[in-house]
Amino acid sequence: MRMILVRHGQTEWNKAGKFQGHSDIPMDETGREQVQAAAAYLAQEPLEAVYASDLSRAKETAAVIAAYHGLEPILDVRLRELYMGRWEGLDFNTVYRHFRQEYDAWFGKRDGVTPGGEGVKDVEARVLDFIFEVAPKHRGTVVAATHGGVIRAVLAWAVDERYLWEEPIDHASLTIIKVEGKQLIPEAINIVPWKK
Repeated sequence: MRMILVRHGQTEWNKAGKFQGHSDIPMDETGREQVQAAAAYLAQEPLEAVYASDLSRAKETAAVIAAYHGLEPILDVRLRELYMGRWEGLDFNTVYRHFRQEYDAWFGKRDGVTPGGEGVKDVEARVLDFIFEVAPKHRGTVVAATHGGVIRAVLAWAVDERYLWEEPIDHASLTIIKVEGKQLIPEAINIVPWKK
């Protein structure tokens, strides 16, 4: 099975540099335009299914892509973003200034946990559970509309920990992985159809 991980389009909170986590923030107009470009890019790709996080920004992303293929998105909470706990709704600078010790213990570390939130390893466990459960059901290609933290967790597990925060995962970007047994093989990382 091939899985195309699609990050949702931009939200107002993304634009403002705020941690979103499980907060259900919809895409803004720019995000919707980004997703339209991604959906058009995938229009000729034969898809067997489109899965999505249950948060509105990912659900809407999935719905736009699925419409090109006559499919209905299948929601799965395991595709949700990393739960940011007390940091949700705060901007990066505020967190860095007021939670410096916790931030340093968390940032870029697979075993770090946000205050009152979730760790990368937690996200990794639930998304890998999703991938390895879905893979035997499909022979071809599926899409999973999800979040930056989820895609980073998958890449950190499959490739290298530098993908936690050092490498870009743009909004409405495509990361393609091949699933072979319990192995994830990246075919492409961070394809950005809306950037010209």
